[in-house]
Amino acid sequence: MREFSILFAAIFCTLLFSSTVWAQLCLKPHPQPACRTFFITEISYNFRANSAPTRTIIFPPFDGVDSYTLKERIFDFKRRHFFTSDLGLMTNLNARYAIGASHFIGMDNGGEFRGGFKIRVRRWLGAKSSLDLSTGMLLWNTHFNPKHPGFTAGVHFNMRDWFALTVLLESIRLQPSGYLPPVQVISDPRSDTAFYVGVKTGSTPGLIGNALAAATALALGIFILTVGVE
Repeated sequence: MREFSILFAAIFCTLLFSSTVWAQLCLKPHPQPACRTFFITEISYNFRANSAPTRTIIFPPFDGVDSYTLKERIFDFKRRHFFTSDLGLMTNLNARYAIGASHFIGMDNGGEFRGGFKIRVRRWLGAKSSLDLSTGMLLWNTHFNPKHPGFTAGVHFNMRDWFALTVLLESIRLQPSGYLPPVQVISDPRSDTAFYVGVKTGSTPGLIGNALAAATALALGIFILTVGVE
């Protein structure tokens, strides 16, 4: 984690403080020579393609109830829908390659939030299409069980930067179940690796989507605080 943090900080500081990077700043991504540096403004929807691991527990007889075996999923099986937002910067190294960094935040349909940072590399396939590779760390999570940091990686095929097909991988370490004898824990997974397929939009639509999401979150926060005060 320390090595990744140093690398991320080095790339981010280079993007932030280099005068040449800011010389040709574009909202819409383009390869050189049309653009030197461009924003990452992405909104995506992802569907989990695999199932969460299960924990197997045997409960002893109690108060007239016979012993029984319970298989519980680490995460709710129905929480397959995952929405993410990425904001960051990339700079073109030449006409073919770009490198950058971004912060991401995601929410699944179970109400769990998680986020972190990514390092990204882009290979321009033409003036309006590209292939992105990303890797990063999951640094925070609202779920009570996962232990951080986690790992994330992705492959993204961008078309005109308005639309992209994505494949994501997320892996998090899990804490022990916490059950004590006489309860018997037969299987207790120590990690959860999720595979997602999805679509995303960037450029102007992504910027608008991120702005609307931020405004909605702010309004919701104000509403919750107001209700709490009353």
